[in-house]
Amino acid sequence: MKQIIYFWRLSLIFFLYLLILYSFYDKAQANDYIWPLEGQKRLSSVFGDHRPFRFHSGIDIPTRKKKGLEVFACQSGYVYRIFTSWWGYGKAVYLKLDDGRLAVYGHLLDFSKKISERVTARQIQTKDYHTDFLLNEKEIRIKRGELIGYSGESGWGGPHLHFELRDSSGCPINPLTSGFFVRDRLPPVMEYLAIRPLSLEAKIDGFTELEALPLIFDADKNIYHLQKTPVADGKIGLELSVYDKMERSGFRFGIYRLELYLDDSLIFASRYDRIRFENTHKIEIDRDFELRKKQGKEFYKLYVEEGGDLPIYELPGGEMEAGALKSGHHRVEIKAFDASGNFSTLSFSLIFDRSPLILTCLLERDNRNRKLRVQFEDSDDVVQEVLVERTSLDRIAWEEIRREKINKSDGEYIVNLGEGLNKPVLLRTKIKDTFGSFSKERYFVINADQIERREKRDSLTSDFEYVFQDNFFIFDLRFNQILKEVSKLALRGGGFEVLPLLYEQTKERSYRVIFPFFLKDQREMTLSINCTNLYGESFVLQKTIPISIITQSDGGFGLSPDGQAKVEFDPYVVYRDINISIQSVKTKLSSKHKLVGNIYSFEPSTVPFNGWAKISLRYPQGGCNPHRVGIYELIGENFWKFIDNQLDTLNQTIEGKVRYLSTYALLEDTLAPKISKVSISPGEKIKDRMPRITARVKDDLSGWGSEEDIQIQMDGVWMIPEYDPEKKSLSARPVFPLTTGEHLLTISAKDRAGNQSKIERRFFVTGK
Repeated sequence: MKQIIYFWRLSLIFFLYLLILYSFYDKAQANDYIWPLEGQKRLSSVFGDHRPFRFHSGIDIPTRKKKGLEVFACQSGYVYRIFTSWWGYGKAVYLKLDDGRLAVYGHLLDFSKKISERVTARQIQTKDYHTDFLLNEKEIRIKRGELIGYSGESGWGGPHLHFELRDSSGCPINPLTSGFFVRDRLPPVMEYLAIRPLSLEAKIDGFTELEALPLIFDADKNIYHLQKTPVADGKIGLELSVYDKMERSGFRFGIYRLELYLDDSLIFASRYDRIRFENTHKIEIDRDFELRKKQGKEFYKLYVEEGGDLPIYELPGGEMEAGALKSGHHRVEIKAFDASGNFSTLSFSLIFDRSPLILTCLLERDNRNRKLRVQFEDSDDVVQEVLVERTSLDRIAWEEIRREKINKSDGEYIVNLGEGLNKPVLLRTKIKDTFGSFSKERYFVINADQIERREKRDSLTSDFEYVFQDNFFIFDLRFNQILKEVSKLALRGGGFEVLPLLYEQTKERSYRVIFPFFLKDQREMTLSINCTNLYGESFVLQKTIPISIITQSDGGFGLSPDGQAKVEFDPYVVYRDINISIQSVKTKLSSKHKLVGNIYSFEPSTVPFNGWAKISLRYPQGGCNPHRVGIYELIGENFWKFIDNQLDTLNQTIEGKVRYLSTYALLEDTLAPKISKVSISPGEKIKDRMPRITARVKDDLSGWGSEEDIQIQMDGVWMIPEYDPEKKSLSARPVFPLTTGEHLLTISAKDRAGNQSKIERRFFVTGK
């Protein structure tokens, strides 16, 4: 009996093994795809790579600057969708595969014959190059390995094939982990680690700004590390500048997976396996939009921003806060993987430490001696020492005059400065704990009464920068002189007075002030500064601060001081509340661009939006044709990018939509497009009855609004215009062979501003 039971157990195990083996075999067979291009197993871009406000939804296969390579169906199915455009994917085929997935082939030179016939018929019927239509599963069946088209460079980019897979719900998935393979034995390359303060009180090595640290590779240990040990106070987030490499390729590729460990615990993980089109724009909060704008570098965030509901996050989180962790050294490890399983590791120590505080610091005088009475505390450490430095008031050159041990967590300490301070000097003092963290510095002017006034009185001036963050205004003030005292600061307006939550001197002539602010409907406030210069004279400086707070839940609007520029936000367009500032600026313009009104800088320009904001600029009643005026964004010093030209005659404005703020102006496009280098000359005699007509068609400013803006006709009959917007090249062939005799070629072009050009060429077909 026992032998029978044992036999049946073995049989059951064997059966289950066969079932599992069959399921894997069946899945492997289902995903046994053919590579789209024969012998071209190289890549120039991978799934999840950054594109402006979208993830790259597939892989790019380079064709070594060649066009016309055969493109094959990766699996059997049917042609589900056909798309043609001068932009985007250019000529594209969508296959519905028998396994339920979609395969997309973009930037084709041409389609296979049976697909091309459908497209040509549709284009001739609509007299429009742009097509986008669906087919049913019985119309064009495709077998595995069947030719579906030829590689090209239609749409954006040079010669290459864009290939993507989508699951049954239409979401793009990573081809390199879904049935396709490219040889890759090289690990990712790590370049920089950025540590970003995520709260008002957060600091990195004593500073409130982001710190980017270069990474060093240890070849012996096969690991990356830092040159120093950073000290973090408050809430922080880590970001990594990293890229992948592949054999026989000079391209930089994105990363497949990222992992962040704190003391051996996984606290963040992302995997670029699947994306959704409805939130693909949130790539700009998955990467650091600000660093990309300012430095041109790409950093992956190892924490989830507010609004980051992307499917790539396996373990959301990643934020680290000193107050929630034990003070001292913590081990941090970051791993970056490519889709082939190669990975690189960054390992370093990070100190979490609450900075010591100087509660009060008083300068006292006892007979001829001066002393500092310092009251201090450190909530998580011991204050090790106090440091006092001095510099002259004319030339800033700090020298240490006292360094004394304290070794207490709180209390009071008196620093005797001695008798040597008999000239006008500036003192600063700070305390340090055992982890090397410094307190905020305190400054004192000594012997100000001995300062001799210059014959010419220098007026006291100030400038500042400010940001709105988490219901706080943060001002960084700079003065042209060293001050003896700043006695009072306030924000006043609308019958309200807001006093600072935090005020500190950050440099000899610089101060940081933080105001809590909840007056969302206030349109402007006045920053009032009461201060005293070195001669004991009191001043009151006042600056008007425009207030245009956009809230996440309600939206809002911002208006320039002259009322000519405006930006409007619907609810939930911003990820978090921001304050808008719009100011007119001056810049040099090329003579061919006719400026209408002022140029306006919209701030903040380093914040991506969750949706579209509407900007509008007013145009004058006379001096321009509003139908030819558009909104343009200034890129660099003198390149203008067309935004939109929606005309509102009632409000006398031009409107457009944007996903971030920048510098904008109204320009009037008065120049017609240029048509040149036409392949057929007037009166020319040709033999070819199906000639390929080529020309260069270019517009200097507003450009093309649709594929209907460039027309080419033969004897009044519409021809299919193949146009490359990057090369500015136009080409077309007659749909039917030309008869012998005289023919009339017509090419016309119309830009977004309505300017038109047209040329005609009469020529002869001899047929011999």
